[in-house]
Amino acid sequence: MKTVMVIDDDLATLELLGAVLSEAGYRPALLPTSEGIPEKVGDSKPDLILLDILIEPKHGMEVLESLSEMEGCPPVILMSAAVKGVRDMGQIAKGLGCYDFVEKPFDVDEFLKVVEGALQVAGV
Repeated sequence: MKTVMVIDDDLATLELLGAVLSEAGYRPALLPTSEGIPEKVGDSKPDLILLDILIEPKHGMEVLESLSEMEGCPPVILMSAAVKGVRDMGQIAKGLGCYDFVEKPFDVDEFLKVVEGALQVAGV
């Protein structure tokens, strides 16, 4: 079973994504904070990371940058609600090695296609 780490400080979103991923046959690892993410990724070795951009204490872009420096880092999909400038941040994130960007709220079927695509590209 593939493990998908979800990092989002909105508990309702975290629980929803956990349920959606479980129902789709994935093992979700849910984290409500961006604190210590590189270490947690290194310890748990997820197959994919879903990362909220607007998260505390470290902004998602900072977390993405530190993850991109890790050897063997799994693909990362950035997420965020419609906020002015987020589209631009999504393009910047792709330049840092992010697989994709998903705007919240999202269609579940489309979301799962992006997740599967990232896992296929990673060869997982």
